[in-house]
Amino acid sequence: MKSYIFFFSAVLVIGSLCAQEKTYHIHGKVLLDEYVPVKTPAASAYIKIDGESKGYLTDVSGNFTIDKLKPGKYKLEFFYINFFKFDTIITIRNRPVEALQITLPMWYDKDMFSVESALENIDKGYPKLYVCTEKKNINDYYTYRITKESKINFVIYEKELIARKKQFFSAPLWVLTRYNNETFRHLDKKYDKQWRNHALPGILGFDEWVKLNP
Repeated sequence: MKSYIFFFSAVLVIGSLCAQEKTYHIHGKVLLDEYVPVKTPAASAYIKIDGESKGYLTDVSGNFTIDKLKPGKYKLEFFYINFFKFDTIITIRNRPVEALQITLPMWYDKDMFSVESALENIDKGYPKLYVCTEKKNINDYYTYRITKESKINFVIYEKELIARKKQFFSAPLWVLTRYNNETFRHLDKKYDKQWRNHALPGILGFDEWVKLNP
């Protein structure tokens, strides 16, 4: 009888401990890296834990909460249309995870904006430059003498349209700048840097290039 009571009590204790096992939550925010000064909250971004079928959506402000998680490691996967998928490992150690911030990088064609692509266009005789400028300045680029001689193909982004989200950069600014750097090298070599004196504002990465390559 005593052994039965002891066994029954042990079961109750174990059951009580299991019932008291704490769970925690992950709270965070998803942003879209659109290469503007203020990143945009990702409304309705999709989030899932690797290996689980259930998914989660962010609210209109990009916020999300995943609750009832036991201590351990979780691989979170973030999805949003026209942006690269992002994965991260989160470890819960007996406390919730607060203020997790995820920035999703915008999708772009890596081959199109590669250094190899820039060099290929230069070899073909049609170098390319990416420019962000005022609308009134656009025609000036096409009347510039060295532009005509070099057959530069300008890809123009208008500041006003970018600000109003009517136009978007085709790749991250650092990628476009890296691409432009190859054209800068080509123009420096061909015109012995004289072209710099007539370069109009708005060529992505131009000011930084001049400082690093006086």
